[in-house]
Amino acid sequence: MLAPKQSIRVIVLVLIVASCAQVERKRLEPQPLTEGVDGAASMGVAAATSVHQEIRNGSARDAYVESLPFARAGLTTFELRYWGPFGPVDHHVRDVAAGFMGQGGEWKTWVELSDNRGDDWYEWTAIATELPPETTFHEASGHEWYGRTRMLIPAVGKVPVLTGFSIIFNCSDHHLRTMEVRLFDEGNHVYVETDFKDDEHREYTYNVAYALVPREKVSRTQHFTGTATGSVTRSRPRGLPVLQGFQLSFKDADHHIRQIGIRLDPENLVINYGDYNHDDKFDYDVWWAELAGYL
Repeated sequence: MLAPKQSIRVIVLVLIVASCAQVERKRLEPQPLTEGVDGAASMGVAAATSVHQEIRNGSARDAYVESLPFARAGLTTFELRYWGPFGPVDHHVRDVAAGFMGQGGEWKTWVELSDNRGDDWYEWTAIATELPPETTFHEASGHEWYGRTRMLIPAVGKVPVLTGFSIIFNCSDHHLRTMEVRLFDEGNHVYVETDFKDDEHREYTYNVAYALVPREKVSRTQHFTGTATGSVTRSRPRGLPVLQGFQLSFKDADHHIRQIGIRLDPENLVINYGDYNHDDKFDYDVWWAELAGYL
């Protein structure tokens, strides 16, 4: 299960207390935005797309947590985008988080896009897909300087999928060049692969929540790769997808960030990665699993 924001901070402090001074940061309570940039209500909107999916979206600053109406949630889509009262804005990044966590029998949505101050508004969308009853849920966390692959647990006859993630620069906010969170199985074990950096390698802490779905409940796994500028939409076979991972990396240099997003529609993959002018090329890889027997 994905730990709450406070638990993530405890992990960070334990792992890096001897390596860097913590940046003082004003803490803001998550709060609803009554009007969006177009004057429309934007917080806490939710719509069920089917028996098995739930769309959650809204606007927030710093970390935002809200209840999810069902359990066993896999992450199908996340979209995070800074916005301002006078048009597109971009910022440094320290914390990026999206997904679903279960605690005490109650599942919650958790999102964040923030720099050191944690006071900039962002819009967010997260789509939960209900996983089969036989699914088990797990969590991995760690502290890295460089991108790394780490073996987790045995997974015979299981397919790993994401339920959520948090990734944090330890000492300060920065531009962003590469961001990766990926799960895969090989040799009857589950592996997690992460990376988070600007043009230099930085200390970061990650927390990855994942689920192991029985292989007979998965019809196939998919991997799309390519290069795009700002955003890209690609058609894909129709199905009910759950993310396994992604890697996004600017080709030329690091940049401020306006938006980060992977959206798996029933028939399309949509990726957004860029600063305010949306004109920088990036390489992308996206992995997902299609659940069997639903569509």
